[in-house]
Amino acid sequence: GDEPAGPVARHATRADAAAFARVLNIGYELPEESVRGHVFASTIEHRGWFHYLVEYDGQPGSASALYVSEGVAQLFVATTMPDFRGRGGQGALIRQRLRDALDAGADLATAQTGTENASPRNMERRGFELLYTRWIYAKRLGD
Repeated sequence: GDEPAGPVARHATRADAAAFARVLNIGYELPEESVRGHVFASTIEHRGWFHYLVEYDGQPGSASALYVSEGVAQLFVATTMPDFRGRGGQGALIRQRLRDALDAGADLATAQTGTENASPRNMERRGFELLYTRWIYAKRLGD
């Protein structure tokens, strides 16, 4: 078949919320209880949202989210915990999100990523093209 061997992304449910948040936080090298993972977990099973986990030997190790509205699919927060990187989790997450986006009626998929990791390569390998780059500025307050 057309499907490569390797990990499979499954849909996350509300019962997976804690594991989903944990994988996101550890994958992004944030404190395990950081608010970031919990914010995205709070959208599980909300209209237009799809959430995914990839398990390795029964243990969740990769996670991502997708939002579809008005024909546009937005691929969000794809990460893999350090111990599971390089095993195909990101490819599985991208493939499943694109299938679900198409099934949900999307005709355009978008994603944002930084350049300091493997994400740009993973997106380009699956047919995404760079649309534009942008600068994000920060200033420490009180300095």
